[in-house]
Amino acid sequence: MPRILLTGERGFLGSSIAAELTRRGHAFTTLPRRLEFLEPASLLADWVFHCAGALAHRPEDWQRANVVGTEKLLAALRPDARIIHLSSRSVYDGSGTSAITEDAPLAPASGYGHSKLAAERAVQASGHAYLILRATTLFGCAGNGTLGEFNFPAQALRALARREPVQVFEPDRLTDYLEVKTLARAMVDLLEFAPQWNRIYNLAGPARSLHGFIEDLAARANAAGLPTARLIHVPGPPPRGPVLDTRRWATVFGPLPTPDDTLVFDEMIERLNPNT
Repeated sequence: MPRILLTGERGFLGSSIAAELTRRGHAFTTLPRRLEFLEPASLLADWVFHCAGALAHRPEDWQRANVVGTEKLLAALRPDARIIHLSSRSVYDGSGTSAITEDAPLAPASGYGHSKLAAERAVQASGHAYLILRATTLFGCAGNGTLGEFNFPAQALRALARREPVQVFEPDRLTDYLEVKTLARAMVDLLEFAPQWNRIYNLAGPARSLHGFIEDLAARANAAGLPTARLIHVPGPPPRGPVLDTRRWATVFGPLPTPDDTLVFDEMIERLNPNT
């Protein structure tokens, strides 16, 4: 059995990977201390799922957690460790109209995106075998039972349950939200695929209407008896960018078997705490 190290095991995706590893009978370890305090060559691992890092709402931690933390982790690993590194769609320029492929320009529009790109480059320069996974926004119910703090579906559901209106921007736009446990399963599957290393992949859910997505969420909440408020359509900014092109992943590993959105919504509603 390979020695598996999971970073960020208490987070939205990390807790989902932890649950999936446990479900399949894979033993794993977690970090003994924070990333930036790791000592060189101090970690024993054959495979590393690297999910730890600062999210987009924590600018004060971007450099420390995403860049320095990743560099410290890489130095703490033995040379033969293989790393599956979670990155983000934020590394792309995203200003075009076509679906974003892995070969699209890398021109982050935010400090968060720059920190994720710097972490990617550290991984690529480290000499470790790697897979870099550029994921879109995640949603759903994580392995630790949470809905995530800052993804729009979770925020909208909490607001609807508190009878607060939810603003939906006009014009409509496509979204490619990816259910968090779907990504966790895909990452754990890699233990059995013997993948080609030193590759980069986009990972996203199916493209669908953002208006329809949120309207379906509200309808499921209403069917469950929540005191839902109405959606308010307001003029908004242009779409932030096109969806991710995931054909490279699908060609190698097959399409992601994403669940029906309504099933994910029902699980979210069951776990809902409107006050958080």
